[in-house]
Amino acid sequence: MFTTQIIGTGSYLPGDSITVETLKKVIGHVAEDLVNALGAHKRYWAIDPETGVAREDNSDIAAKAARLALENAEIQPNDIDVIISVTATPDYPLPANAPIIQEKLGIQHCAAIELRAGCNGVAQALTIADQFLKTGLYKTALVIGSELSSTYTVPPYLRGDRNVNKNDLLNVIMFGDGAGAVVLKSTNEPSAPGIIGSYLNSIGVGKPAGFVLPVGGSKRPIDTQTLEEGNYRWFQDYKSIAQMDKEMAFDAIRGILEVTKVSPEEIDMIIVPQANAERIKVGLTSDENPLAKYADRFFVNVDQVGNTSAAGVLIALDEANRRGLLNYNDLLMLVGAESSKWLCGSLMLRWAK
Repeated sequence: MFTTQIIGTGSYLPGDSITVETLKKVIGHVAEDLVNALGAHKRYWAIDPETGVAREDNSDIAAKAARLALENAEIQPNDIDVIISVTATPDYPLPANAPIIQEKLGIQHCAAIELRAGCNGVAQALTIADQFLKTGLYKTALVIGSELSSTYTVPPYLRGDRNVNKNDLLNVIMFGDGAGAVVLKSTNEPSAPGIIGSYLNSIGVGKPAGFVLPVGGSKRPIDTQTLEEGNYRWFQDYKSIAQMDKEMAFDAIRGILEVTKVSPEEIDMIIVPQANAERIKVGLTSDENPLAKYADRFFVNVDQVGNTSAAGVLIALDEANRRGLLNYNDLLMLVGAESSKWLCGSLMLRWAK
């Protein structure tokens, strides 16, 4: 068995930082206390906030993050054996983003896999990549999380849609566009630092979905009626999310601690889903949190980039790497938690750069 190492990181945030002042121009009055409660003071949009035209596609920003990760890893695109991309907002239902990203990177031949997921997608993708590399099926992997949510959240306001409601207001404030990527390689060096273990779980049986895009699938294709009903927008059950977010995150934390037999005091940095900065702060000090005593080791940047869903953990990891906050052999925990159908996951790894 081989050991899987992260050897490069990259991230990309499109356009200029969207501040509260820009938000006010797009959606009218924005209560400062609401922004403070959500903790999302800035975000980035690929969409032009004045015209509503997307200046970049999801696959564009994914490819840009991937190029930066390849540069950081000091390898060439054609060295990649497998791409695993994760997104809830792809360019198209078909073809998938992964082969489009492959083409934009100029990779002639590789396996190209896509996962349809949100905040837990990177935990899933890294777990799959780890298995590919550990078993020797592939030697190098490129994992990318990317989201372009502004094409869903902003246009209803620019068009003056009559269906906009509080759910839409929360979405346009919270969500941002962005992409994060990592390059992984296998090594057979004894005691090499790398991925130690992973944990995935689905705890939504019997519970309604917390995050839904109702149309566009085979169950409910897009037609005139669904557009008139406003069902082209995201619907989030924020009340259920507030009740379930800690349960998912803490399940992921307990799960990976059990799988790896790591003691909490050994961990140098924890990166959790970058969804709601204020909820994260509350959760860190909760008695239910197995890592409550180590709140200072959590890395949070959602207040500066917004909720970038599938990209969030990898954007945060890249920022920590670029800022020199990670040292060789540091012990990291990466956590995912997703409200779509209540999914969670986590990884434990030794930093190899």
